[in-house]
Amino acid sequence: MPCVVLPYDPERDAVVMIEQFRIGAAAGGMPMWQLEVIAGIIDEGETPEAVAHREAQEEARCEILDLVPVYHYLASSGGTSETRAAVLRARRQPRPRRHSRPAGGA
Repeated sequence: MPCVVLPYDPERDAVVMIEQFRIGAAAGGMPMWQLEVIAGIIDEGETPEAVAHREAQEEARCEILDLVPVYHYLASSGGTSETRAAVLRARRQPRPRRHSRPAGGA
């Protein structure tokens, strides 16, 4: 079962999404770079929370501070019994702000 996570940065009031190359999209005449939520497969013995932490680190280099499970849902209730575990409001560790050097400064 896939687990979906949408990290939220409260300092920027923004969510984190990733852009990935998808050959199927290109073959279908769509843009080959797709904007997506972070997701991963829940292996036997894993929890959705463990997958959310792992995938956020692997796919977006985000450290998740807390998770709020939202719900499980059917991917396509008319054609499959596959479910997804959705996690929303996963607060991420803010990145340090970058400071630029003043023009002509040291």
